[in-house]
Amino acid sequence: MFHEHRSAKINVRLIVILMVIAVALGASLVVARQVRRNILAARDLAAGQAAYDKADWPGAVRHLREYLGRKPDDIATLKKYGRAVLSVRPLEVSNIAGAISAYRRVIQVDPQDANAYTELAELYAAAGNAEELAYIARTRLEQDPNHLQAPLWLADALVRMNKTEEARQTLEPFIERLDALPEKPDR
Repeated sequence: MFHEHRSAKINVRLIVILMVIAVALGASLVVARQVRRNILAARDLAAGQAAYDKADWPGAVRHLREYLGRKPDDIATLKKYGRAVLSVRPLEVSNIAGAISAYRRVIQVDPQDANAYTELAELYAAAGNAEELAYIARTRLEQDPNHLQAPLWLADALVRMNKTEEARQTLEPFIERLDALPEKPDR
């Protein structure tokens, strides 16, 4: 009987030791994976920046896309990727979609980024996507009701959607607001 009790104790110890080893091995694998991801991200960012600086747009797009796959919230790189993908020639629909995706991500990460809204509005206007242009204009107006371009984006989108009366209702208060300004904006 004494022998059976001791045997059970050894098995419990063995199980505990095996569990500790398994946890340590799992943790080391997670750490190793993260270190590898960071090394690959740094490599892709450096290669993407070098290609961007040399105006090698396809190379910049490839490397920056790889980097953003690992670090999707890097706003500066998202913007750089958007500019690079639009610089690839010939410009294709997939390039425009890539830039739109990048600038939409910038807005998700930083909803106050005015430049991302401007880039998106220009892309949607050029692509003729009135619904998305209206969405971006309204979203920008929610963020900054005094934004001077957003009412124009919204009116443009509404006209494209044959909602001229709504466009007029958008522009009238905007024009009144502009007339009331002591210094008129350049744009």
